[in-house]
Amino acid sequence: MVTGFIQYIEVERRYSALTVKKYRRDIEFFGIYLNGTPETSFDPTIVDSDDIKGWIMHQRGANITPSSINSRLCSLRSYYKWLHRSGCIQSDPTTNINQLKTEKKLPSFISESQMNKMLIDLQELVNATPTENRYEVFRDVVLILFIYSTGLRRAEVLNVKISDFEDNFSKLLVLGKGDKMRIIPILNAMQDNIRRLIRVISSKDICNSHKKFLFLTQEGARLSEHDIYTIIHKRLRSVGVQGKSSPHVLRHTFATHMMNGGADMRAIQELLGHSSLQTTQIYTHNSISELKKVYNSAHPRARKLN
Repeated sequence: MVTGFIQYIEVERRYSALTVKKYRRDIEFFGIYLNGTPETSFDPTIVDSDDIKGWIMHQRGANITPSSINSRLCSLRSYYKWLHRSGCIQSDPTTNINQLKTEKKLPSFISESQMNKMLIDLQELVNATPTENRYEVFRDVVLILFIYSTGLRRAEVLNVKISDFEDNFSKLLVLGKGDKMRIIPILNAMQDNIRRLIRVISSKDICNSHKKFLFLTQEGARLSEHDIYTIIHKRLRSVGVQGKSSPHVLRHTFATHMMNGGADMRAIQELLGHSSLQTTQIYTHNSISELKKVYNSAHPRARKLN
């Protein structure tokens, strides 16, 4: 039954390979708990809510964080919803299981001043790189600019094809989570960078795929999710970004800077591809945090009290 579910989220739901791997692993963890052995197969039809509650308590006893437990529970919920819809079980044992309370963490992002300095440093890196080695460096810089200017998820970025752009690269069609299509406007400067990257790919005859993905290895293969993480982590570290330095940090930075710039929350929700406005609202906290800093440094009464 697990195999059928994995095929469903992989083929019909079109989840990323990383997400599919996580769901499989989380369900296997539950099977190991039930069996008490490394044997991960189990009969999901005989599981009840007490089994799931016991699994949650077992993880708490093993000092697994509430957020990790909730993430695993989410995978299990999806599995049992699929079983219920498929008619394999009469009732869903996860229905009345509540998530654990977690401390809300604000998403990490790069400040506007640091982002501007970082982009200047990266451009200087491109200029200082010998021509024969310039493709990968230029591609990396365009990749960082692209995520920062579009807010795309890592899995969405690696699937961007040249044919996904419309109106002379001013718009991008993105197929996001749940097969939802959205349109992302492309800034003029970003359009120029994309054209330059395509010209380099063409002149060096790098692309070896008829699908013509935008971000490629030197050998012409599409970048993987791991490649994208490694590139961004390496480049952000090289220009002094401390703390988290992942593609998701750039996505958070995009959303936070949009919010600080006065963008409507609904518009940000649409650009990010969030199904719920509640998910987008986390960025208001970052915005308020930034406003507090400005207030404390600028207001006369705040300066006196501090």
